[in-house]
Amino acid sequence: MSFIAPVILEHRLGAANMGLILATSSMAGTVTDFLFAKIFGGRRASFFIKIMLALAAFFPISFLVYQSIPSFIFAMIIWGVYFEAMIFSIYHTVHQTVPAKDHVWAWGTITTVRNIGWVAGPLLAGYLDGYNSSYPIIFSLASFSVAIFLFLFQKKNHPQIKVVSIKKRKSHGFIQELKIWFVCAKVFWPLLFLMLMFQIIDSTFFSIGPVFAEDLQGLSHLGGLFIAMYTVPSLIFGILTGYFARPWGKKRAAFLAGIVAGIGLIAMSQAGSVEWILATTFFASMGMAIIYPELSAVFEDFVARGKKAGNDIVGLTAVVASISYIIGPIVNGFLAEKVGTQAVFGLWGWIIVIFSVIALFTVKRKLHLPQQELDTLLQPHISSMRRRN
Repeated sequence: MSFIAPVILEHRLGAANMGLILATSSMAGTVTDFLFAKIFGGRRASFFIKIMLALAAFFPISFLVYQSIPSFIFAMIIWGVYFEAMIFSIYHTVHQTVPAKDHVWAWGTITTVRNIGWVAGPLLAGYLDGYNSSYPIIFSLASFSVAIFLFLFQKKNHPQIKVVSIKKRKSHGFIQELKIWFVCAKVFWPLLFLMLMFQIIDSTFFSIGPVFAEDLQGLSHLGGLFIAMYTVPSLIFGILTGYFARPWGKKRAAFLAGIVAGIGLIAMSQAGSVEWILATTFFASMGMAIIYPELSAVFEDFVARGKKAGNDIVGLTAVVASISYIIGPIVNGFLAEKVGTQAVFGLWGWIIVIFSVIALFTVKRKLHLPQQELDTLLQPHISSMRRRN
């Protein structure tokens, strides 16, 4: 669906309107991130998995039944909530079941498995679309149904995995949540910005990327491999992220990968043949494949160390991703009409290269959460009692 949805929207609504519709999912996701962080502190991963699976089937059904602007908007809202529930479930699964020393390996494995679908998805969707435009949607619906069955089967037939003990906490106010996010962002804002850039570039590949792939197919039969060239390196490098973290540390490995990704995107925007576009896309994707699991492992460490603020940190990182998917599709759709689809990749490449070079030499190796300040925000009633005494 991530491949076929932008194609359907672009064909029916145009590139600029496609960006606006796609951004609806991220707007819904931003609200979801805030509500999940505010209300569901201390919930286990299984809670978010249930929400994710309950919503999974509605997205393809909305595209299949009635293709209109209201149905597209409804589908994107559902997709936004579904995607954020998936992010929360992954973070909490890793935190509750994986030792801290293995976080980077866990995220490398998760990224690799996820990208198997991203590699196979565009190829399969393009193949099925050649027969009937409804077939990719029907196949997605069938896949979600299988996933729901497997989850229910696993819950019933396998013993519970031993998990980290987590205490539920009461919901807190809007201003309090923003204060918690601000306190955390002061510590690791360069990492949040790099994640923002990563997600914007990722949204570029999955918003205007399928449209660009179709243009390349008009020039060469190899053009259909464009999205695959972006996703294939993650199958190779994602699982190896633990090795990259050893000599430099997770943060510096992510910044170095940002430089590699940016150089590849700049080169791709200047490439004059389909073959060189595919080669430079593969090179850029090598960096992209390392950025995400390295950063996610760093944030996972903060989630583990944040204790009661762990869910809030997940919400902060998720809302950054949601904002990027609001900015990305809208800006990419506009820029694609003004400067051309290929040039858009180069613009983002310059930004991530410049930032990564600066961050590489300025960000400290060790970043520490202000735990006492977070505890005060999470237990305001205790603080007020102490002040009165």
